[in-house]
Amino acid sequence: MFDLFFKAVCGGYDKNFSYIIGDPKEKTLGLIDASISLENLQSSLDLAYKKGYTNISKIFLTHSHHDHIAYLAEIQAKTQAQVYAHQAAENRIQKIIDLKINYIHHEQILNLGSEQIRAIHTPGHQPDCICFIWRNKIFTGDTLFVEGCGRCNFPESSPEDQFESLHFIANQLDPNLEVYPGHNYGSVGHSTIAREKEVNKYLKTKDKNIWLALRAGNGKLEV
Repeated sequence: MFDLFFKAVCGGYDKNFSYIIGDPKEKTLGLIDASISLENLQSSLDLAYKKGYTNISKIFLTHSHHDHIAYLAEIQAKTQAQVYAHQAAENRIQKIIDLKINYIHHEQILNLGSEQIRAIHTPGHQPDCICFIWRNKIFTGDTLFVEGCGRCNFPESSPEDQFESLHFIANQLDPNLEVYPGHNYGSVGHSTIAREKEVNKYLKTKDKNIWLALRAGNGKLEV
């Protein structure tokens, strides 16, 4: 029986999550978002090493906001991991950090050893937002939070795209997928799509105009 490895680590700039996932056959690790320093990831990595896993070989970025790539250079330099991000992040990332990035697209299947990871392009919060589906989990970055969603008042944000991305998640993906967001903002650390459709007003609302009004309510945009 192969020993699957998965660990959520919270910290970073603003209750950020980084997620360590492992291929139990080839014993290689992947990191979703470089929001946490290597020092703060180390205890989780040590647990993986005790199970026979080797170092991080791939880093998957949900988007290019600074808090999600804060420790990318440090981690990549230490591990020599390959880095993956959406094509729309190219100009933004290259201005921030001088690294080779593998640019990916909607519905691309990525490999982590023998494991497959499905990339879903979900623009709105930022044009380069991606959700990653691995086994029974979806890592939603700042597209979807537990009981909320990413704000859309940045220069490159699009509330209309955010609506479409959340509509896709709510209606086109398996409702049993476990939701692991980019920040620990909810009443619980993770959820499911089915639960979010019940409690999250941004997934419950089907009228686009109502949703856009909710986003701008009283001149304040929610986090």
